[in-house]
Amino acid sequence: MTEPFAAPRRSGHASAWIHGEPTVDDLLDDPVVITLLQRDGLTSDDVRAAVALGRQRLNPGFTNSITKQRRAA
Repeated sequence: MTEPFAAPRRSGHASAWIHGEPTVDDLLDDPVVITLLQRDGLTSDDVRAAVALGRQRLNPGFTNSITKQRRAA
C-alpha cells in the first residue's frame, strides 16, 4: 500500500500538517496569505475575529478571548 503523501514523515510543528489539515495559525503564517491580507487591507486578527464569529454562530455556547473583546467594545 502506498502512502497518501510523498513527503517524508517528520516531527515538529512545521511539518505536522503534511498528514492533515493546516491550522488557521499555519495558514496565517504563510507568506502568500500574509501578502494577500496586506493587499486587501486586512490583518491576521481580522481573520481570527471572523473565525471566532463563525464558531459562535455555529455553536452559540462557544466563546473565546476575541469574542469577549468584541462584546466589551
